[in-house]
Amino acid sequence: MNTLSNNGLELLQSAELAAIITLSNKLELPIAWTPQQQQGCVNLYHLLLEGNQRMNLTKLVSWQDFLTRHVLESLLFSAYLPQQATVVDVGTGGGFPTLPLLVFREDLRIVAVESVKKKARFVEETAESLGAGKRLKMLAERCEIIGQDKQHRQQYQWVISRAVANLTTLSEYCLPLLKPELGTLLAMKGPSWPDEYEKAEEAIELLGGAFEGCLDWEEIPELAHCYLLKITKEDRTPKHYPRLAGSPLKHPIGW
Repeated sequence: MNTLSNNGLELLQSAELAAIITLSNKLELPIAWTPQQQQGCVNLYHLLLEGNQRMNLTKLVSWQDFLTRHVLESLLFSAYLPQQATVVDVGTGGGFPTLPLLVFREDLRIVAVESVKKKARFVEETAESLGAGKRLKMLAERCEIIGQDKQHRQQYQWVISRAVANLTTLSEYCLPLLKPELGTLLAMKGPSWPDEYEKAEEAIELLGGAFEGCLDWEEIPELAHCYLLKITKEDRTPKHYPRLAGSPLKHPIGW
């Protein structure tokens, strides 16, 4: 795929991109930042801007915000995902973290879940345009339905999520998808995560999970608001979870 606008070369040579590459290397993320990957990043930016004209994908449209809030934050997951992993992205929205991970981690296969069908179609079409369509499986369905589907229930080792729901609701969306004794949920949260965890602790245990800790980047100004929670799957999820569509959000467990 060629650069989609005349300012593509300008973006590739920009100080903003150079700064993000430097920060990524400082964080020791497993990202090579090859010329092909950098071009893919620029192409993704243009595709996001085009898609944003048709639907509400993001309010962050500057090149700087795209690199920091969409790309770099998405790539924080990559440090904890092993080679050749199959990863479920629950509530991918406009494609984050799915699309940056497809661009920069060519070894990953991603199952992206997004119930808003026009957004799901955008993610699928964008992955195809970026040459990564074969590594993406798009599920345009609600998490509650997928979590009760035998094809997906307790079938995955890795589930990731960013900016989807409170931790109690998110746990009911995600933990049923993970393999007992093998699965891990990586959930990106904000500075209020301790309050969320206090409310979610009962639900996490009930659903078969165990809180393992929180990773933070408080010493990095650009990422000081990012906290990556790690929850492992220790036991099987009771069969009546997740509940009917809408229930985990309207009536979180234990609230």
